[in-house]
Amino acid sequence: MVHHQPPGSGHMPPGMHPGHLGFPQHDNTKLTDSFISELTVGQTGFVNSLNPSGLVPETYTLQFSFVGVETAASGKPFIPTTKAIITWKVDGQHQRRVISIVSGASISAPCNAVDVKLQDEPLGGDNTFGKKYKVQTTLSRGLRANTQEPPTLVTTQSQGIGTGASAVIPVPQDSGVTQMLLLLASGNPADVFTEQSVIVSMRDVAVPSPFLLGTYYPLKCCHWMPLTPGTQEVVVTNGSGVTMFATVIWGIDG
Repeated sequence: MVHHQPPGSGHMPPGMHPGHLGFPQHDNTKLTDSFISELTVGQTGFVNSLNPSGLVPETYTLQFSFVGVETAASGKPFIPTTKAIITWKVDGQHQRRVISIVSGASISAPCNAVDVKLQDEPLGGDNTFGKKYKVQTTLSRGLRANTQEPPTLVTTQSQGIGTGASAVIPVPQDSGVTQMLLLLASGNPADVFTEQSVIVSMRDVAVPSPFLLGTYYPLKCCHWMPLTPGTQEVVVTNGSGVTMFATVIWGIDG
């Protein structure tokens, strides 16, 4: 009787080899990495983080968290606002993604190398300038947790929009933006909006007149809204009788 050994027990199936996609690994060589970067609130430029190469070709997940955050001048804790610029690499070809870091942020992609840079980006400014903090970055093989929420990127503060006015919000380019989530509120809880009192338009930046690519009513439908291909800016128009405040959260592929 012939006993066939399962893959990974010393016998390799035809066409497979160590490092082959899906081949069992017996150690974590080139499958994980980690790094802690030190940043300062208000600093300019990028800070290097992970830069592993020679990874076993597979899908990998990057995870981020804040550690060692100094107390603000007020004596209260604060949460830094930082973004990660991620360059996934597949045989020398690059795919760029940019996400906002929160403790627990994660993003996945197939690659055999990756480069991560961090950038402090304080939104609005406060009394935390000069305070130090650290970003912990880890890389491991496998997909991120199955969730309905994509990795996110925030590039602007909440904007006040007067009645009958509009706010033009540029779409971050070369960042992997595929969708958007619009947060709306007024300064008075008693204000009432109709479903068609706010309209969002997606357009390019053609001269002399931008070309309308798509519109929708954010109060009438939708949570995350896919961006129409070619969209370079989003226009939020306030058709209500009161001032409202709008924040756009970009959804990033990954």
